[in-house]
Amino acid sequence: MWAILAIMLVALSARSGTFSPPDIPDGEKLVYKVGLETTEEKTESFVSPREEVTKVTQIITRFTKNGKPYYRFFRAEQLAGGQINYYTYIFTDFAPLRFVVFEKRMRSTNGRVVKKEITYFDDPEYTSPPDLNHFFSIPMTVRGMKFEPDAMNGLQIWFSSHLTPWKMNVIVEGKESVTVPAGTFECWKVRVEPDLKAIFKNWYWIARMVKPWIPDFYYWFAAEAPYPLVKYQGVFGPVGVSPPQVQELIEKGTASKEDREMVTKFSSAPEDLVLYEDFVEGRNE
Repeated sequence: MWAILAIMLVALSARSGTFSPPDIPDGEKLVYKVGLETTEEKTESFVSPREEVTKVTQIITRFTKNGKPYYRFFRAEQLAGGQINYYTYIFTDFAPLRFVVFEKRMRSTNGRVVKKEITYFDDPEYTSPPDLNHFFSIPMTVRGMKFEPDAMNGLQIWFSSHLTPWKMNVIVEGKESVTVPAGTFECWKVRVEPDLKAIFKNWYWIARMVKPWIPDFYYWFAAEAPYPLVKYQGVFGPVGVSPPQVQELIEKGTASKEDREMVTKFSSAPEDLVLYEDFVEGRNE
């Protein structure tokens, strides 16, 4: 089903989201436990048990390059089999908020990095939409929106290099009290849903057929600034095959020296990033 949707989702609108750079303190650390929502009906994940995520650690730091400020949103995924996936997202910390670099590293159980990749989105020839985001970077970007009931913004979500970005609507449904291992929080409940009208355009009638197979994603952000993510719930994979994944906050604090060393070890240092301005200046020398 996902392969069919990947072929069909080729025409997307380019409306830019109205997000401001969120004011997040340097070194913010959030840790989540991850599990599958259990129901009376037995459902099995399309992900092998060994590759299921059990814990997520998110660390946000700031740096300056070319005289401009940037955010480094670092995410470490602990897998059930013992492997760890490290994701790094570089965002501008100035208007307009923009996702400019994606980096991924995969570490085996013995600590060896077995895969490394980096993608730049700031090159004008790449023609990436200005509101492009990766699916895992949503908890960073949405914190830059205006939280109020019924507020709606737009994003184009890049799930992987094999799929065309999906035009998504980000909708604030209202406030809701949420209890997680870290405590009870008053939250803004946010729904992220595919913008089927923008995706299918003149073929919008097809949306009625595929809508049951396209899930919505739900996020609960703390009601007070800087709006950290408290809980996430959404299906990873085809509806009816994969149960919803749930992420719940278990720790909120400041990154330790060891945490910062992990970020440094498994993501590129600012001086090693070749942002577009660096490339142009180096090419013209």
